[in-house]
Amino acid sequence: MTAQDWALIITAIGGGALLKELVVWARRAFTGSASKRRSEVDRIAAEAAHERRLRRAAEKNADSEATKRRIIQEYASRLRSAYYEAGRTPEAWPEIEKTLTPEEVMQLRTEE
Repeated sequence: MTAQDWALIITAIGGGALLKELVVWARRAFTGSASKRRSEVDRIAAEAAHERRLRRAAEKNADSEATKRRIIQEYASRLRSAYYEAGRTPEAWPEIEKTLTPEEVMQLRTEE
């Protein structure tokens, strides 16, 4: 068999792609870029895992805060009902969604 026959057989069975991959693998193995690439992939995977852990913790914290808020709102509603039952008229509901500025917090503290 001649070299052309071998080339034809290798091409016919798709060996060209396999041969190319073998050459790329051998180059990476001898130059050390395979270990660099592997360490880069490992670093990216570790960062992704860390981000997933942070996201889960943030979601858990948000759920906890939402639960606490619902409990506080329910308690405030019960206090308001008790206030009405005692024959008093409570003040208007505060804006729960509003975030107080530091100046407003200090003003509320001095009013107490």
